[in-house]
Amino acid sequence: MPVLEAESHGPCSWCCKQIRRARHRFAQQRADEAQVALRSRMQQIQPPKLFVLIAPRNVGEFLSFEETPLGEGGFGTVFRGRPTPAGCKLVPELRPSKSYAVKMVKKTEKGGLTEEIGYSLLSVSPERHLDFMNAMTGRGPFENGIIGFIAAFIQPQFAMYQVMELLEGPDLFDFLANRSARLEEVTARGLVRQMVKALHYMHRTIGALHRDIKPENFGFIKPPTAGQPLPALKLFDMGLAWVLKAPVTEETAKKMLHVKRCGTACYMAPEVWDGHTGPPSDVWSLGVVSFITVSLEVPFKLMEHKQPKLAVRDNELSFESRAWADASDQSKQFLQGLLDKVPSSRLTTGEALAHCWLTASLEPIAEGASPDNGVLPPLTERRLPARSRRSEAGLFESMAMAPESMLAGEVAT
Repeated sequence: MPVLEAESHGPCSWCCKQIRRARHRFAQQRADEAQVALRSRMQQIQPPKLFVLIAPRNVGEFLSFEETPLGEGGFGTVFRGRPTPAGCKLVPELRPSKSYAVKMVKKTEKGGLTEEIGYSLLSVSPERHLDFMNAMTGRGPFENGIIGFIAAFIQPQFAMYQVMELLEGPDLFDFLANRSARLEEVTARGLVRQMVKALHYMHRTIGALHRDIKPENFGFIKPPTAGQPLPALKLFDMGLAWVLKAPVTEETAKKMLHVKRCGTACYMAPEVWDGHTGPPSDVWSLGVVSFITVSLEVPFKLMEHKQPKLAVRDNELSFESRAWADASDQSKQFLQGLLDKVPSSRLTTGEALAHCWLTASLEPIAEGASPDNGVLPPLTERRLPARSRRSEAGLFESMAMAPESMLAGEVAT
């Protein structure tokens, strides 16, 4: 019997189009309201190191740029820049001989760009908003493993320029994906400790959930050199961060929130799929990253399932592969603590930092092969996740440029 399907121009298609248009109008209305609210909030709190340039003044007085961008995305272009003498005088933290990453976000007719962080900022008090801005600005974040913000310059009706520390090295994903051998456990442990320290600072001092912890969002400050200790690793990309009403404490470290699901599927905690998130969810994601860092494999047979949610549900954490043959019992115990499927049983960042595996000697050593020579199959045969896209919008876009699209919350692939 033939099956009759509705034609593309039929009533069903028309209804779907109307629904999509209504959703878009609602999102745009919400964006416009948030834009007004964010601008009002920024005027109210007057955050540090945010400078509005009134014509004829322009950013060229304070920053010089290389013509070729370092990177370009749908939400902005990143250039290598250096401060001018006037820039160093205005922002003493800037050094005249040092290069910085400067992200330029041009203002559009419909407003600026945002991610979920903009909404979380509007959900907290002005005082808490200012506390967050202070915590993300200056040397504190960088010294604790996070790329914060040094300054931002706004030319109204044209663009915003966000100044950050420049990461010269690769991100952790590229570093691991292009290796021909596993890391020595002591080297992997050093990387994991830096990542835990950064997340601990994010939760306990900055007072925010990152919500997109993955190897692509950790970068080396300079390129690794063969035979030398690895350079420092930093956490970046706060576009999906959720600012909390107060920094996390050991008493609130297991508290969960009901917020829109977001993140990168392979690294998402089980509870996130059900619309709940909290500090334990970031810890889970860091557990997946740590598992990959130590073994160059993914846990829970994630690469064998099209749906990561089901892979985690149906499989137990296993250390049976050859990659774990020489791994210490302490490393396995540590990862079990991060990757507990029950959020309330998971390690907190404070407990993770105090774990015996991370408190062991961390003397820097030249990276090399593991004791079994760590020989790995060709890249095409490895079972590592595909590189995911980044959340493009940065922090100051969310707070200063105001939103255009409120459709954040999709799961990155």
